[in-house]
Amino acid sequence: MKVIKFGGSSLATGSQVAKVVHIIQDDPQRRVVVTSAPGKRYSGDTKVTDLLIKYAEQTIAHQNTEEIVKTIFARYQEIGHYFDIADSSLETIHQIIVDLPKQDYPNDEYLLAAFKAHGERLNARLMALVLNSQGIKARFVDPSEAGIVVTGEPNNADVNQET
Repeated sequence: MKVIKFGGSSLATGSQVAKVVHIIQDDPQRRVVVTSAPGKRYSGDTKVTDLLIKYAEQTIAHQNTEEIVKTIFARYQEIGHYFDIADSSLETIHQIIVDLPKQDYPNDEYLLAAFKAHGERLNARLMALVLNSQGIKARFVDPSEAGIVVTGEPNNADVNQET
């Protein structure tokens, strides 16, 4: 079994994700896929991680976050639509984005760390949808479900030895 990791620029657009799908298909030993958040699509674009940071900052400042939520979801939606994934199948991703501020965080540092971490988590969910749409059996696995335990400070966590 091989674990493969794809960075943000390789997952920034539908056509880039299509290349990733081919890489996965080329070797049946590639069984675990780790994703980054979608990166920049072009010079001057904004990475999803940076959008999530802005979302966290607006949440902390009690500002209206409707536009940033739309912008973040649109990035995942654009990739999903490239593979003809229906909006109804993408609704879980949208709802997770909307619900991020509703979680209970010990402090603003934890909130920021959680928002940033969702770029990867949401893209992993999207990748599972994409792979299934291409006839490749896949499922999203939450890091905690996989037994990954971290310690340390928000935005500076370390993987525990027990993992």
